[in-house]
Amino acid sequence: MIFHKRIGILGGVSPESTIRYYQHIVRKHRDLFGDLSYPEMIIYSVSLQRFQDWIAEDNWSKITPGLIDGVRSRHAAGADFALLAANVLHFVFNEVREKSPIPLISIIEATAASIRKEGVHKVGLLGTRFTMERPFYIDGLARHGIEAITPANRSDRDYVHHVAEEELTRGLINAESDVLTTQVCP
Repeated sequence: MIFHKRIGILGGVSPESTIRYYQHIVRKHRDLFGDLSYPEMIIYSVSLQRFQDWIAEDNWSKITPGLIDGVRSRHAAGADFALLAANVLHFVFNEVREKSPIPLISIIEATAASIRKEGVHKVGLLGTRFTMERPFYIDGLARHGIEAITPANRSDRDYVHHVAEEELTRGLINAESDVLTTQVCP
């Protein structure tokens, strides 16, 4: 079966997450339809360092217009809908959605729908320090009746952030880190 909608993907902020999104979409489509077709995807790769610098500076006045331009260029390239393939970028999701010429899929809304489908009402939230400490993700899940908890102490959050930033964004999968990160969220 041929999927007739083109998907626009704005980055993952790291190539590692972009690859995962791409592979997941292809594999899920093949599982659903049992053939070798999959949707066309138009990927807009972003520079991780540039975004890290802007986030560290709390300079969303540069990030938001860049994301809006990325969505518009995905639309101009033929995308029917798009997604921001990074949790942190959902900090400005609503502003980007308001100016988008095409529908945007929210990671937070999709995550909440998946959690609710499983009948779960309380989850652990691990990610970068920004994702764990800023309220946008926790509040977004709360709007769907889901309580999200993060590691209680700063050193645990720092460790999870380190794993996300220094290992996962570089494609490093460390078995010790995997075990330890699952233990820091009660």
